[in-house]
Amino acid sequence: MPDIIEKDLAYRVNGAIFDVHNEVGPGLREECYQAAMEIRLHQLGLPFASKPRTRRELIYFGEVADVFEPDFVIANRLILELKAQREGLATAFFRQTINYLKCWRVELGLLVDFGDASANIQRIVFHEVSVSPEEDFEAVRDRKSTRLNSSHVSESRMPSS
Repeated sequence: MPDIIEKDLAYRVNGAIFDVHNEVGPGLREECYQAAMEIRLHQLGLPFASKPRTRRELIYFGEVADVFEPDFVIANRLILELKAQREGLATAFFRQTINYLKCWRVELGLLVDFGDASANIQRIVFHEVSVSPEEDFEAVRDRKSTRLNSSHVSESRMPSS
């Protein structure tokens, strides 16, 4: 069985989430949980950055294409994204958290919904995949060029009227 990513850190953050939810209760605005989590993480001595200090820009051809701003980056090893949804966590929130993980190059994210009677914590693991071809494509290149040439030849043999 593989090791659990950031097991101790995630355990402490989960505890903070339950502390906040038990004390504050469900159904408030997300900003309330953000402020309460900042207080609790500080009390626990966990190093964190919270928005707007988590802001990062996606640069595309020298221009800002988008801005990423997770609720918390904890110890530079865990992204914590908070929601307060009465209807549950939408797929878009999972995608949002994965994009944060990619941008910060962090493997673990916790997506939390404070909107229900108990806190809903979803653990999201992201492993960046690097792709490098291991095959020799020289033989394929020869076949491709032959196919293109024969296609070109057959077009040039079309009967004229």
